[in-house]
Amino acid sequence: MDRRRKNQMEDILDIKAWPSPGKYLGLPAEWGKSKNDALHWIKERVMAKVEDWKGMLLNQAGKEVLIKLIIQAIPSYAMSVISFPKTFCKKLNSLVANFWWRGSNGYGGVHWRTWSLITKKKKEGGLGFRDFHLMNIAYLGKQAWRLLKNPQSLWGRILKGIYFHGTDFLHAKKGARPSWAWTSLIIGRDFLKKEGRWQLASGDSVDLWEDNWLVSGINLKNLPHEEPQTVSNLILPGARTWNLDKRIQSLRQITDNFEIHLSYLYCVLWIIWKNRSHYVYTQNQPSPVTVIQQSNRLHGECLENLFGEGTNKENSHHGSNRRQSVAPWRPPPARFVKVNVDASWDPLSKSGALAVVIRDSIGVIQAGSSRIASSPSPLVAEALAARDGIVLAMNLGFQQILLESDCLNIVSACRKAADFGEISGIIQDILTYKERMVSCGFLWVHRTGNLLAHEVAKAAAAGSLPTAWPINIPPFLRPLLTSDADSAARENAARATTLLSS
Repeated sequence: MDRRRKNQMEDILDIKAWPSPGKYLGLPAEWGKSKNDALHWIKERVMAKVEDWKGMLLNQAGKEVLIKLIIQAIPSYAMSVISFPKTFCKKLNSLVANFWWRGSNGYGGVHWRTWSLITKKKKEGGLGFRDFHLMNIAYLGKQAWRLLKNPQSLWGRILKGIYFHGTDFLHAKKGARPSWAWTSLIIGRDFLKKEGRWQLASGDSVDLWEDNWLVSGINLKNLPHEEPQTVSNLILPGARTWNLDKRIQSLRQITDNFEIHLSYLYCVLWIIWKNRSHYVYTQNQPSPVTVIQQSNRLHGECLENLFGEGTNKENSHHGSNRRQSVAPWRPPPARFVKVNVDASWDPLSKSGALAVVIRDSIGVIQAGSSRIASSPSPLVAEALAARDGIVLAMNLGFQQILLESDCLNIVSACRKAADFGEISGIIQDILTYKERMVSCGFLWVHRTGNLLAHEVAKAAAAGSLPTAWPINIPPFLRPLLTSDADSAARENAARATTLLSS
């Protein structure tokens, strides 16, 4: 605006022009063309802290407190509004790193660890310092999440009217001439879309091809597909199960087995390289059949190391040959039943054999179940088994139960009502069923105290478990059941003796 027009505006409004707007809510009112220049005040404040004479007198513990509580909190508000240039974040990281490694004389010291290692958690070998760029992305993602959750807020309606009045924030475009703040929100939104995963309920608002909804993390965007559709088209209404027609089964096969096929490809390439090197030095030409056999053997060993029991099931159902358990099965108190659950996961088929055994306080089987269920990971299989156990107990009218599993993550999630990502929906179901019971507890036990459920799961996976096994106990399960019943008798006798003595 030229000077003449500015004078006219001053006369009309009867106010004086403000040559330097200064700051508003801690941020400059005018940014200018250079983002680094606009953010220079943050760098100055950080430098004032790290170059202060008091900082020279601090030991390493004092420096850690100063960095975490003071220095890294300086740009937090600005980071939640605007995206910092990566070069500017590197400068801030460098200032903090130099301050941390600086000697007591005030001069630079040797950086014994890289900044990427220092910013790791302490339990991972780092110091828990924050990387300024990652912190900026996290703040912007949090701000974008606020807008997604509260689209009718005042600031949300203003942004919608300016930038995405024809759609919603999740599908909004950056536009031709976006502001710095709007571009920053889009960065936070894109981070959520890339790294986040939809937790399915009805699936009405989840795009089958574009959104991240598979537990395995595989994106279907690059797969050939026709018209857009939502995940709700794959769910049977009211049944909470997948509608697995031939088309969906082929989709599952593509996505679920992707990691297995990729690992096999790595094994083949490794064996080819080894045989090629052997040929170069010995001139012995390898046989293609030998290469394939070696690749299959290596892939099997890799799967065994990665997934353990889920790969070999040939002799898994012979429970009587196992060594006597170190931690025996413990019976529940009187009027309670114990629900032991376990799962055996197969990485090749991405399915789990789920087992449930319900016994009373003297070790007699009251009910049981087993089935094969699609599960992308062992943790999901264990969670499904736990849900089967509490559902079976509730359907049979048991109101006082102890659900016992040898998977510590499942027990911890149920006790703390924690969000464990891929199993959070299953855990929520378990806690919902728990509220309908008089008493329901969750116990962790070592594998040796959960052998019966363990063997039932492995036998179900091997296909050697009869359908009516809870009524007509198979021979290979009888020694375990007898051993657990004897353990229950000793435990109950010890409890009775304790009561009499008291």
